[in-house]
Amino acid sequence: MSFTQLSFLFIFLPASIIIYLSCEFIFHRDTINIILLIVLNLVFYWWASKETLFIFILIVFLTFMAGVFAIGCQENGKRKQIAVPILLLVFTLACYKYSSFLVVWLKNANWASFKMEEL
Repeated sequence: MSFTQLSFLFIFLPASIIIYLSCEFIFHRDTINIILLIVLNLVFYWWASKETLFIFILIVFLTFMAGVFAIGCQENGKRKQIAVPILLLVFTLACYKYSSFLVVWLKNANWASFKMEEL
């Protein structure tokens, strides 16, 4: 589901707005509203693509932990260690983005034409 589909515009968006405003009216708590927005976000991603929801949750968790680690490094004066979680996130996204390309490329490579003398 994308933002321009009728199911989003006439089912998901109005239902989300009604649920959000009713929870805000009933509970008056920001933490409940934030949790509700996170749940609605996950429902939207689940509705759009059930296969990639786990990867989305994993990336969000890794990003959160990288932020916690970066704040700890900044407070301790270890600014160079902030690169570690950033590289981990870039590596994770690169693996997800290019793994199918690499599998197809390795599958279609003509390995019989390579000779040891050429390597």
